[in-house]
Amino acid sequence: MKTKNLFTVFAAVGLLTFNACKESKEKEQHEMTEQSSDQQSSDDALSVKQGVEAAKDASENINLDTLPASIQEFISHNYYGYKMVSAVKDPLCSGMEAIDVTVEKSDSPSFSLIFKMDGQFVQQETDINLNELPKAVLNQLNTGFKDYMPDQNAEKLNLADQSINYQVDLSKGQVKKEVVFKEDGTVVCTEE
Repeated sequence: MKTKNLFTVFAAVGLLTFNACKESKEKEQHEMTEQSSDQQSSDDALSVKQGVEAAKDASENINLDTLPASIQEFISHNYYGYKMVSAVKDPLCSGMEAIDVTVEKSDSPSFSLIFKMDGQFVQQETDINLNELPKAVLNQLNTGFKDYMPDQNAEKLNLADQSINYQVDLSKGQVKKEVVFKEDGTVVCTEE
């Protein structure tokens, strides 16, 4: 009888120990899953940050998967059917660091969409022929930049505030300039 009672006590202790170990292991696995999920979220945030940080290195491409979500959402909402094909760091004429995302759509013009490093939309750039520039911009080129040779193409800049500017690349020998004009021919900025 003592042996039977002793066996029952050992069985009960063993069962309690087994259950305690099982619960501990399940809790440990749950915590590891949560940590893994937290780590994944942290890794995703780090990946976006690294993609944007990589953009701070001159002429470096940016992995499209690491673009801030605000840029991806802006494009999918405002450029339905367009596909992002590339992204690079491209400083603006004003010197502000920016991200240039090229988007394309079959049977439609392609655009360069410019965003601040934090993902805020700045402008849409569309290639145009030089002869499509407003007369005031052409006059300014002929008077203020007469020693420079313009490229055959220019860019129409549709800014976030709905205003329009124009960008013309100029050269004189080895010297190259990028000049941005308002529609009335006023020079907004010049970058060499």
